[in-house]
Amino acid sequence: MNASASAPAAAQPLLKSGARYTIEVGRCILFGVVISAVCAGLFFWLSDRVVHRGLVVVLSAFVFPVLYGLAGHQRGIGRALATLSRSHGGYLYDHTLGRFLDTIESRRPGAIATALSSPGKLVQSFRTYLHENPGMPRMMRRVALHYVGRVGEQIDEGTLTQHNMVVDGRVNAAALRHWAVERMHDQFLPSWKGFGIVFSLQVLAIGALVWASR
Repeated sequence: MNASASAPAAAQPLLKSGARYTIEVGRCILFGVVISAVCAGLFFWLSDRVVHRGLVVVLSAFVFPVLYGLAGHQRGIGRALATLSRSHGGYLYDHTLGRFLDTIESRRPGAIATALSSPGKLVQSFRTYLHENPGMPRMMRRVALHYVGRVGEQIDEGTLTQHNMVVDGRVNAAALRHWAVERMHDQFLPSWKGFGIVFSLQVLAIGALVWASR
């Protein structure tokens, strides 16, 4: 009974993250279709010549909506990971950054403090660790590199001291894990950078076609 009851509960985070991914992709495609329609309308309004109209239709109806969908895919993955991190953040930490820190500390005591001394050292040391341990799946490696990079951006001497991650010159592993897991959701939240790049390309393309058709 307990096993059958726990199965739906265990699947809920996966279903929720999948729904977040689908919503994000659909939203970006919808925004892209609307923006493409507006750009095409502006082109037809500003250009009296028939030349390039077929190209504008192809770009607006097919090419750029697909690119907006790819931007939505990127955002959707980030949104799904952010959702999963609320329920599985500890697992992700233990199998990526946590395992890495335990490994280097066992090889050389004090290595954690050295790795945390600067963002560049942390990320570079983690890349070396992944190169030396190729058994981690590719998708997990990409997620781990993104996560560790964001952690490295936020860790400095003041943060280490404020959250008791370093006490008397020694790293408090439990406090570090708590801090990293608590902020994992925000570190995976997606940005609009990819969407903005596609939008900028579309504006430039339509502007160039308007100029060329005059």
